[in-house]
Amino acid sequence: MLEHNSKEYLEILRNVHLNKIGFLEIHSVIHLENYVTGEMDIDIKNEIQIPETDSEEKHAFLDKYKITGNIKDKSIFDIETTIVLVIESKEKIGTDFLKIFSEKNCKIITYPYLRQAVQDLTSKMGLPVLSLPLWQNPATIKEEGKKEAVPV
Repeated sequence: MLEHNSKEYLEILRNVHLNKIGFLEIHSVIHLENYVTGEMDIDIKNEIQIPETDSEEKHAFLDKYKITGNIKDKSIFDIETTIVLVIESKEKIGTDFLKIFSEKNCKIITYPYLRQAVQDLTSKMGLPVLSLPLWQNPATIKEEGKKEAVPV
Protein backbone atom coordinates (compact mmCIF):
# COMPACT_ATOMS: atom_id res chain seq x y z
CA MET A 1 0.00 0.00 0.00
CA LEU A 2 1.20 3.47 -0.89
CA GLU A 3 2.14 5.79 2.01
CA HIS A 4 2.06 9.62 1.98
CA ASN A 5 5.79 10.23 2.46
CA SER A 6 7.00 7.04 0.80
CA LYS A 7 9.62 7.17 -1.94
CA GLU A 8 7.10 5.69 -4.39
CA TYR A 9 4.44 8.35 -3.62
CA LEU A 10 6.94 11.20 -3.91
CA GLU A 11 8.22 9.84 -7.23
CA ILE A 12 4.67 9.74 -8.65
CA LEU A 13 4.03 13.24 -7.25
CA ARG A 14 7.12 14.61 -9.05
CA ASN A 15 5.61 13.50 -12.36
CA VAL A 16 2.16 14.98 -11.69
CA HIS A 17 1.32 18.35 -13.21
CA LEU A 18 -1.52 20.73 -12.49
CA ASN A 19 -3.64 20.88 -15.64
CA LYS A 20 -6.48 23.13 -14.46
CA ILE A 21 -7.90 24.79 -11.38
CA GLY A 22 -10.98 26.96 -11.06
CA PHE A 23 -14.44 27.38 -9.66
CA LEU A 24 -17.01 25.00 -11.04
CA GLU A 25 -19.72 26.79 -9.08
CA ILE A 26 -20.19 29.49 -6.45
CA HIS A 27 -23.49 30.14 -4.71
CA SER A 28 -23.97 32.74 -1.99
CA VAL A 29 -27.01 33.83 0.01
CA ILE A 30 -27.34 36.58 2.61
CA HIS A 31 -30.16 36.15 5.13
CA LEU A 32 -31.15 39.77 5.79
CA GLU A 33 -34.05 38.69 7.98
CA ASN A 34 -31.49 37.25 10.45
CA TYR A 35 -28.94 40.06 10.27
CA VAL A 36 -27.90 41.39 13.65
CA THR A 37 -24.64 42.83 14.85
CA GLY A 38 -22.27 40.84 16.98
CA GLU A 39 -19.41 38.40 16.83
CA MET A 40 -19.69 35.99 13.94
CA ASP A 41 -19.06 32.26 14.23
CA ILE A 42 -18.06 30.44 11.07
CA ASP A 43 -18.99 26.85 10.24
CA ILE A 44 -16.99 25.22 7.44
CA LYS A 45 -17.98 21.88 5.92
CA ASN A 46 -15.81 20.25 3.29
CA GLU A 47 -15.85 17.19 1.08
CA ILE A 48 -13.58 16.12 -1.76
CA GLN A 49 -14.93 13.93 -4.55
CA ILE A 50 -12.90 12.13 -7.19
CA PRO A 51 -15.14 11.54 -10.22
CA GLU A 52 -14.65 8.34 -12.24
CA THR A 53 -12.68 8.78 -15.45
CA ASP A 54 -11.65 6.68 -18.44
CA SER A 55 -8.16 8.17 -18.35
CA GLU A 56 -5.38 6.63 -16.28
CA GLU A 57 -3.23 9.75 -16.62
CA LYS A 58 -5.70 12.61 -16.03
CA HIS A 59 -7.89 12.97 -12.93
CA ALA A 60 -10.19 15.60 -11.44
CA PHE A 61 -10.91 16.46 -7.82
CA LEU A 62 -14.04 18.34 -6.77
CA ASP A 63 -13.30 20.22 -3.55
CA LYS A 64 -16.71 21.25 -2.16
CA TYR A 65 -17.20 23.73 0.67
CA LYS A 66 -20.19 25.07 2.55
CA ILE A 67 -19.44 28.08 4.75
CA THR A 68 -22.08 29.48 7.08
CA GLY A 69 -21.71 32.69 9.08
CA ASN A 70 -23.76 32.78 12.28
CA ILE A 71 -24.39 35.57 14.75
CA LYS A 72 -26.23 34.68 17.96
CA ASP A 73 -27.17 31.26 16.50
CA LYS A 74 -28.80 32.85 13.44
CA SER A 75 -27.50 32.13 9.95
CA ILE A 76 -26.39 35.41 8.35
CA PHE A 77 -24.94 34.00 5.12
CA ASP A 78 -24.18 30.78 3.27
CA ILE A 79 -21.50 30.32 0.64
CA GLU A 80 -21.25 27.07 -1.30
CA THR A 81 -18.41 26.47 -3.73
CA THR A 82 -16.98 23.67 -5.80
CA ILE A 83 -13.39 24.06 -6.90
CA VAL A 84 -12.21 21.73 -9.65
CA LEU A 85 -8.59 20.63 -9.72
CA VAL A 86 -7.32 18.55 -12.64
CA ILE A 87 -3.96 16.79 -12.53
CA GLU A 88 -2.20 14.75 -15.16
CA SER A 89 0.85 12.56 -15.54
CA LYS A 90 2.59 10.75 -18.36
CA GLU A 91 2.29 7.59 -16.28
CA LYS A 92 -0.71 5.77 -14.85
CA ILE A 93 -2.00 7.25 -11.57
CA GLY A 94 -3.47 4.63 -9.24
CA THR A 95 -6.36 4.94 -6.80
CA ASP A 96 -4.05 4.78 -3.76
CA PHE A 97 -2.20 7.85 -5.02
CA LEU A 98 -5.48 9.70 -5.74
CA LYS A 99 -6.80 9.03 -2.24
CA ILE A 100 -3.62 10.26 -0.56
CA PHE A 101 -3.39 13.28 -2.88
CA SER A 102 -7.00 14.23 -2.08
CA GLU A 103 -6.32 14.02 1.66
CA LYS A 104 -2.84 15.55 1.86
CA ASN A 105 -2.17 17.78 -1.17
CA CYS A 106 -5.42 18.95 -2.74
CA LYS A 107 -6.31 21.56 -0.12
CA ILE A 108 -2.85 23.10 -0.22
CA ILE A 109 -3.71 24.05 -3.81
CA THR A 110 -7.44 24.84 -3.57
CA TYR A 111 -7.80 26.52 -0.15
CA PRO A 112 -6.22 29.87 -1.17
CA TYR A 113 -8.86 30.13 -3.92
CA LEU A 114 -11.59 29.56 -1.33
CA ARG A 115 -10.13 32.17 1.06
CA GLN A 116 -10.06 34.80 -1.68
CA ALA A 117 -13.60 33.99 -2.84
CA VAL A 118 -14.98 34.24 0.72
CA GLN A 119 -13.24 37.60 1.24
CA ASP A 120 -14.64 38.94 -2.04
CA LEU A 121 -18.16 37.61 -1.52
CA THR A 122 -18.58 38.80 2.07
CA SER A 123 -17.37 42.25 1.02
CA LYS A 124 -19.81 42.34 -1.91
CA MET A 125 -22.63 41.21 0.40
CA GLY A 126 -22.07 44.34 2.48
CA LEU A 127 -20.80 42.31 5.42
CA PRO A 128 -17.54 42.84 7.26
CA VAL A 129 -14.81 41.23 5.14
CA LEU A 130 -14.25 37.69 6.35
CA SER A 131 -10.73 36.32 6.09
CA LEU A 132 -10.64 32.59 6.70
CA PRO A 133 -7.68 31.33 8.75
CA LEU A 134 -4.70 29.86 6.97
CA TRP A 135 -5.08 26.16 6.29
CA GLN A 136 -2.63 23.78 7.88
CA ASN A 137 -2.16 20.13 7.02
CA PRO A 138 -3.57 18.03 9.91
CA ALA A 139 -0.66 15.56 9.58
CA THR A 140 1.85 18.39 10.10
CA ILE A 141 -0.07 19.69 13.10
CA LYS A 142 0.00 16.25 14.76
CA GLU A 143 3.74 15.99 14.13
CA GLU A 144 4.29 19.39 15.74
CA GLY A 145 2.13 18.45 18.74
CA LYS A 146 -0.61 21.01 18.17
CA LYS A 147 -4.13 20.15 19.23
CA GLU A 148 -6.29 21.02 16.24
CA ALA A 149 -6.25 21.65 12.55
CA VAL A 150 -7.21 25.00 11.10
CA PRO A 151 -9.93 25.18 9.85
CA VAL A 152 -10.91 21.83 8.32
